[in-house]
Amino acid sequence: MMPPRHGRLRNTQPRRGGLPVTVGWTAVNAALPGTAMLKTGRKSGWIYLAVFVGIPLLAILAFLLFGGVDLALKMAVRPRILAVAAIGISVLALVWAVLVLRGNHLLNGQFTVEGRKRTVSVVVALALVAVLAVPTGYVVRSLEAQRSLLLNSFATEDDVGMTGDTGTGPDEEQSGDPWAGEPRLNIMMLGHDSGEGRVGTRPDTIMVASIDTSSGATSLFSIPRNMQFVQFPPGSPMHQVFPNGFDAYPPNQNLINAVWHWAAGHPKLFPDSDHPGRTATRHAVEQTLGLKIDRYAMVNLDGFEAIINALGGVEIKVERRIPIGGGSNQYTGEQYPIDGYIEPGLQVLDGHEALWYARSREGSNDFDRMCRQQRMIRAVTDSVNPASIASSFIDLVQAAENNVSTSIRINELDAMIDLLFKVREQGISSHPITPEVTNPAAPDFDFLHQWVDKKIAADVAEATGQSEEPESGSTSSADENSGSETAGQDGSGTSSATPDAPETGQAGQAGGSGDKAEDEGALARCMP
Repeated sequence: MMPPRHGRLRNTQPRRGGLPVTVGWTAVNAALPGTAMLKTGRKSGWIYLAVFVGIPLLAILAFLLFGGVDLALKMAVRPRILAVAAIGISVLALVWAVLVLRGNHLLNGQFTVEGRKRTVSVVVALALVAVLAVPTGYVVRSLEAQRSLLLNSFATEDDVGMTGDTGTGPDEEQSGDPWAGEPRLNIMMLGHDSGEGRVGTRPDTIMVASIDTSSGATSLFSIPRNMQFVQFPPGSPMHQVFPNGFDAYPPNQNLINAVWHWAAGHPKLFPDSDHPGRTATRHAVEQTLGLKIDRYAMVNLDGFEAIINALGGVEIKVERRIPIGGGSNQYTGEQYPIDGYIEPGLQVLDGHEALWYARSREGSNDFDRMCRQQRMIRAVTDSVNPASIASSFIDLVQAAENNVSTSIRINELDAMIDLLFKVREQGISSHPITPEVTNPAAPDFDFLHQWVDKKIAADVAEATGQSEEPESGSTSSADENSGSETAGQDGSGTSSATPDAPETGQAGQAGGSGDKAEDEGALARCMP
């Protein structure tokens, strides 16, 4: 028998000494799962390539062609989709890790890598699995954190009857505009402070964002915490006790931010509410502005510090030297020490500094504080960027979950996202209620209702390019003709301006096509 040809015999033997080639193909297989199988003659590699390369490419193409940002945001507010995505990514990551290790094993056999070289090859494969598993684990943790935030901070269908909100919400069946049946959305935003020396919950920051759902024009009203003798809607529990306005405490202590504490101490007045303080505060805000509150959002101001830190700080131009600390205990008169200052000029404030910029009253008053809070909201909005959110997403979500509660419902977040795009395009007009608007010690509520209506109408008119007229969809409870001949401020609580007076409270809009300089509007008192 003739011996086999030398060349044919050599081709049937495994290749030797191939550590560099094995390591190289292991790395390629980690990036393109399935290539190791193809290299070793296994056609199943095409299936793995299709799954791990083809599907992501199709997803990217769909993202670019079909408005992926909007779709991604809407998927991100659906707990079930987040749970499925977390499980799916975990399974794919496990399969990917098995493919990397299996491919390395096949390559070691193909190139006859043995002994110490085989150990090195396996260690490289394990290192690739470990390195690429880190971002995968972060994504899964982020999805779980987002899902936890949605379930714990937002309302569900079971909570609808407990929130006390009046808005019906968007119509999910409406194919065009889900907000067509609700022309205006009024969201009460509360910031409460649980710091040392506080008795119960006292919301020191009270704002209402009134959004025209058609145009996105948003009017942001700030109510000073020291507004006294606030009234309540007829028929409400608090109106039965205080028909002439809130006067439960000694003089100068019947502030709107004390309503929560008093109502929380009298839960029997609110048999249909699990949160008497919040319900009473909502009623006080409604009667103050003449607007029906549809939703609320509440933030613990101490948690605000954690949120800012998670974002990496906030850039703002500080108008003057702002004390950190200071102030006094409103019950004992004890003075608190000043622990430092925020220096004037363009600064990047960390969470602690941003909190004190928004809350400090030393050397100023509630109206300057209210103005600074509105500036801080705008600064945070301008400072947020995808990179900062992505790098600290889990910390940010956890800070929000622990310190934010809202009656916005999970099943309406899709429509909320559409609405927020409109708001971002149009911008936000700020309208703080200052002493120039009405005397906080003796407010003229009839005038306030007219003033709010006029501001809303002006903001919508500017956004839509129409002449300024009261909008038909306004939810104000004030009579359009009441108090139209109100005289100037005389110290008795009568307003210093009529609704047709010069617009001293009109703020520039934040962002969008209607952007104006802040120093032209209501934030002028706290501008540098």
